[in-house]
Amino acid sequence: MAPSPAISKQFRRRVTIIGVALVIVALANFVIYAARKMAEGHGLDLYVTGSGAKTSYLSTVVLFAILPVFLGAAWIWSRWSKED
Repeated sequence: MAPSPAISKQFRRRVTIIGVALVIVALANFVIYAARKMAEGHGLDLYVTGSGAKTSYLSTVVLFAILPVFLGAAWIWSRWSKED
């Protein structure tokens, strides 16, 4: 017997919420780790990312600090351009 669409839709929504929450926690944990490395004076030390690129902890913290600013500006711009 196949599950009803309402149950599967509700299940997908819960799994999505849990997945997004886990990603947010993981990213926050990494940014906190990078900030600690910078506070210890190792901000310019390089580490290898999962894709094989070498980057510093400082650039990682800057990226995650600037990213919300650009996303917020893009959201404001999209809202402002819809009103015209």
